[in-house]
Amino acid sequence: MVANLPNASCKQSKRGWNQECTFNDWRIDIDAGGCSAKKGSYGKVYIDDEAAVMLRRSLPPSQPDVEAKLKDGQFVCVTASARGSTGSEPEWYYVMAIPVRSVKACAAKSFCAKPGDLPIEWMRSTSGQRCRVNARGRYAGDCAAGWVKAKEFGEFSMGL
Repeated sequence: MVANLPNASCKQSKRGWNQECTFNDWRIDIDAGGCSAKKGSYGKVYIDDEAAVMLRRSLPPSQPDVEAKLKDGQFVCVTASARGSTGSEPEWYYVMAIPVRSVKACAAKSFCAKPGDLPIEWMRSTSGQRCRVNARGRYAGDCAAGWVKAKEFGEFSMGL
């Protein structure tokens, strides 16, 4: 995600801790655990004032280069948050649309399963490989990921 933010500066105080980056006037906190089938913070995206939730490759004021569009209620994992230089609450989240069934902790929870995996409208060409968990427990293939406005994301309690 930081690769799409030219001139971002990052540091990690200790191994295993979250990485902290700055980009323009943004303070970005990258979750050291990231998205995996065993760890992560999960939630859903919600349509605000547009027909779909836009996954952006960069943060404002950069032009909104849209990676993909998600439908209301799409299940996602969050890997980072961005705060303004003076704000204490995140204004943006970096999320990845992942298969609901890939997260075992969601198996018996109806709030995860409904509405289920929704179609993704890609704004770029893809490899044709579905988003899936690889042998290392990480997501691989065409997993739609990008920045969404905080008001378009709702994290599940305790991450799940």
